[in-house]
Amino acid sequence: MFRPMNAFLRRLGRLTVSLAAVASLAGPLRAQDQDSTGVRDADTTPVPADVLAALRDTVAVRYVAPVSRDSLQHFTTAQALLASLRDRHTILFSPRDLAEFKVEAGQRFGGIGARLGQRRDTAFVTSVLPGSPAQRAGLAAFDRIVALDGQSVVGVPVDKVVEQIRGPVGSKLAMRVVRRGGKAPESRALQRAEVQVPSVTASMVLEGGVGVVRLAQFGEGATGEVAHAVDGLLQAGATSLLLDMRGNPGGLLEEALGVAQLFLPERSGLIEVRGRPGYPAQRAAAGGPPRYPKLPLAVLLDQRSASAAEILAGALQDGRRARVFGAQSYGKGSVQEMVPLPEGWAVKLTIARWFTPKGRPIDRGAQPADSMIDLDAPHTGGIAPDVVLPPDSANVPPLAAVNAIGAAGWRTLGDRILDWTERHADETAPVADSTELSHMLDSIPVPPEARTRVEAWLSRELTASALRAHYGDAAEDGWRLSRDAQLAAARALMARQVRAQL
Repeated sequence: MFRPMNAFLRRLGRLTVSLAAVASLAGPLRAQDQDSTGVRDADTTPVPADVLAALRDTVAVRYVAPVSRDSLQHFTTAQALLASLRDRHTILFSPRDLAEFKVEAGQRFGGIGARLGQRRDTAFVTSVLPGSPAQRAGLAAFDRIVALDGQSVVGVPVDKVVEQIRGPVGSKLAMRVVRRGGKAPESRALQRAEVQVPSVTASMVLEGGVGVVRLAQFGEGATGEVAHAVDGLLQAGATSLLLDMRGNPGGLLEEALGVAQLFLPERSGLIEVRGRPGYPAQRAAAGGPPRYPKLPLAVLLDQRSASAAEILAGALQDGRRARVFGAQSYGKGSVQEMVPLPEGWAVKLTIARWFTPKGRPIDRGAQPADSMIDLDAPHTGGIAPDVVLPPDSANVPPLAAVNAIGAAGWRTLGDRILDWTERHADETAPVADSTELSHMLDSIPVPPEARTRVEAWLSRELTASALRAHYGDAAEDGWRLSRDAQLAAARALMARQVRAQL
């Protein structure tokens, strides 16, 4: 896939370089690095002495900024040692955390191919992947999972339920579910299979022949997924391409470089990586002719686009192969490597910093693990768009409402959205009327001046939720894209650019 590289860059090729934001009803407004938010097992489980000793040695020898071994001996806990680095991306993983991370990074795992959510005290199915064990067993949206292998999971948090569902490929799983509209539990026998979360979640041809590919992450096989989607769009009449990477948290570095090489000429620069002081910078370049050498191309980013998404956008921008639309990206310019530690623990350690092919730094700077990152605040890192596009305000509730409603209010509203969706799950295109919207916001502390916008946002969320339940994730993504004002603005710019080149 690449021109010959030295051992350092070959090793980086399999690294996961990611930043994932917290997903919630208020998620589009503010986010933290998922590596450092929430309650992680490593934060509550005692770190064995041999693990702490190995962590000290690993940081002293391999961390991107040299730290003396003697200074590390003063730290008696792993948490204090890592906090001293002021690096939110260097994270300690317990064995359980490590298993979760591999799945979230888009790696393959043994499972049933269903997405789960939490609804009051029970885990439930939100959607199933086509051809998955869950689909073959007849599972569908809103089936409530009440027992696994004979043990009740009512009242068990959904992340714990997911842990029990995952297991070796080919192993059996006995499940008891209460079907949507049913009352008595039913038994389902499933056989776990290899499951991979798709990286391309939607594609479509918009007005003016602009094809859109929604690239949500860089999991294993993302390059092939993009190529397959683009080929389909070209067959459907697309004459240009818009690569939508808004909210893309990153993933596998080699997949980001692989996607870049679908479009960049041979020998084009892809990335520059700088490790510990005293080591020369390493560079990678495209190793063969591109698959789409002349297809007009643009990239759409937002404040959540990070890491591998920034690597791809930076390479395309530096190579003058694509214009970048949207907003300044997150600015994660560091590279982590998962280093194994004793007893199944591991540390995701920052070992290098990356730059665009022209040497532009991307990193937004030191960020303590417990700091809140305001994604709308300007910073010195990230990929700056060629054309700034305001976000679609209808996609998120106003910030004043987010703060006023609070966590408990959002949980209540989330349950009401699911209740409404279940009632309308058999309808092809349900729309909530004004009375339903008003009742749904009863007792929710919405500021009066924000109520109209909150109702408009809620109406959109209800329709999207119903489409996901009825048709699946791809239908929801497609519907959202077709009504996205920012995407429409990018499409118009892209169509204008193509016309100018004719």
